[in-house]
Amino acid sequence: MKTNEHKDEVIARAMESSGQRLTRQKTEVFYYMQENGMRHPTAEDVYFGVKAAVPSISLGTVYNCLEALVACKLLNRLTIAGTTTHRYEMRSREHHHFRCIACGKILDVDATIPVGKVMPEPHDFEVTEFHLQLSGYCPDCKEKKNTRSA
Repeated sequence: MKTNEHKDEVIARAMESSGQRLTRQKTEVFYYMQENGMRHPTAEDVYFGVKAAVPSISLGTVYNCLEALVACKLLNRLTIAGTTTHRYEMRSREHHHFRCIACGKILDVDATIPVGKVMPEPHDFEVTEFHLQLSGYCPDCKEKKNTRSA
């Protein structure tokens, strides 16, 4: 686990390079995401997670902090088909996502997919990034579904 000193240095550098001011609220949201970002939390999840550390924080401030961290390229904002709210995650290696249609869980999928497989040549696009989303049943829900239908 990284020390708070290292975390402070990472966020301070990112904020400075994007011309933003570093606040305690942004720092606490960043700490929360460092610990929980792989769960793909919503802004509401983050709000309840940082409320103990910053009791006066509002949901609007959490949204602003998350978007500032996205702008600094520390977080990714996910728009998952079949959901009504954005999810957030720490920016990390390239990966895709799987959404369970039964329980709503969002899971990372490690897969390297060349753009040429998705969009064959020739084309006039300059693709800078792409995201694949798979939907279906996670192992737990698949098991429950199979035992109900048996």
